[in-house]
Amino acid sequence: MGSIRKRGNTYQAQVRLSGGRHASKSFKTRSEATNWSREAAYHLSQEPERFDERVTLRDVIRRFIKDTAPLRRSGENETIRLNTILRHAISSIPVSKITSSDLSKYRDMRLKTIKSNTLHREFGLLRVVVGKAKDEWRMDIPNPFESFHIKKEPDHRQRRVHKGEIGLLMRTPCRSLLTKPAMIVAIETSMRLGEILSIKWDKIDFGRGFVELERSKNGRGRIVPLTNTALMTIEALPRDDLFVFPVKPDTLKQSWRRLVKRAGIHDLRFHDLRHEAISRLLEMGLTIP
Repeated sequence: MGSIRKRGNTYQAQVRLSGGRHASKSFKTRSEATNWSREAAYHLSQEPERFDERVTLRDVIRRFIKDTAPLRRSGENETIRLNTILRHAISSIPVSKITSSDLSKYRDMRLKTIKSNTLHREFGLLRVVVGKAKDEWRMDIPNPFESFHIKKEPDHRQRRVHKGEIGLLMRTPCRSLLTKPAMIVAIETSMRLGEILSIKWDKIDFGRGFVELERSKNGRGRIVPLTNTALMTIEALPRDDLFVFPVKPDTLKQSWRRLVKRAGIHDLRFHDLRHEAISRLLEMGLTIP
């Protein structure tokens, strides 16, 4: 309920009650701190509880996964991230009791296995999840992630596709019939993986050579020109689905990693193909727009 700690020449009194009710003050003597603690505990007990201490972070995450994630464009990836968080002890703590110390410990533990930018996205997602519970689901809880930020490191990755690597990948066996065509489309158009997988047959104009994307990363649609190579690659694919590439992002990423490893190529991510495509366009004299 209450505690008194000596700090230098003063005594700090802290009183904490359920429901997020708390108060603290410093005094010159221990007796003053003790008397204040008794009065503060009484006054706080007369106040209504500020937060619902029954709601744990696990409760909020599970509801988000069940009700909200399926409706979000990046819901599958968010569900994977949130399920990872559920395996850690922090998820069992009531949201109203999560302190900066708890977040610091979780941060330090996660940074042993993931990079700071990955953790930055993880905390950003948790900020959204708890914010939704508080603002839309009307849960009486604070959002401890609002004021706790992870430093984002600048992305210095400059991986170019080396000469001969695309040819080597094309000659390397691959179980998936979609991985290599997706690779060609990526390096010919500079589209992101998510955009490539969202291409629908009825949105392609083969005559004029472009595809209409209903939604890109910024949430808006856009028109993407298709080179002859990209068009021929797409035309060679079977038309037995609404989508040109009827495969989940994680499935194609896994197939890509296996293909790269089988080819003996080091550190080549699928997203590097987009960087390579943009670099080639700039080298041809085109501007960013």
